[in-house]
Amino acid sequence: MAWGDLATRIQIKGAQFVGAVVDGGVVVETHDIEYVEGRLRASTDHEHEEVETKHLGFVMAFGTIGASAPDCGVSVEARIIITGKAAAGFIEIRGNGWFGYDEKGNIEGWFDDVPAMLVRAAVPHPNDDEPEMSEADWLQHLKNTSPKTSAAFEWAGRGRSIGRKVSVSGLAEDGQT
Repeated sequence: MAWGDLATRIQIKGAQFVGAVVDGGVVVETHDIEYVEGRLRASTDHEHEEVETKHLGFVMAFGTIGASAPDCGVSVEARIIITGKAAAGFIEIRGNGWFGYDEKGNIEGWFDDVPAMLVRAAVPHPNDDEPEMSEADWLQHLKNTSPKTSAAFEWAGRGRSIGRKVSVSGLAEDGQT
């Protein structure tokens, strides 16, 4: 990697793109998208400068894989979610920003702040030194396993099963926490 490009690039072929336009509707499409985050070389050519200035600018942008630089484009402010399979596994990138299209119909856009990025990677089993379970053993294991949550998590309503009631004290009516 050279000084001119200190960025991470993630290609998501067949990405599901969702753009909830601020004060508008929702765009849901499929595109081959490359997300770029990091510092890229940028040039300025201002009238008051004697020479062209080159600097590294921070970007959090996305566009159609292989698209050439646009001649023109249009964009709108939106809540953006990009999901699909990348080299590292299934990925979801979400945040607030802008998206639009160039004159060839290529999608492009950027995030206002660093977006949330969730990756479901294929990871090794935590007990790699133990023999792998058979499918039947694994299903039995899953039936006898449950998440350990905090009272605050339960109170927030995310970890409760449907129909389970919570008392004002934060203890379930069945006496469990």
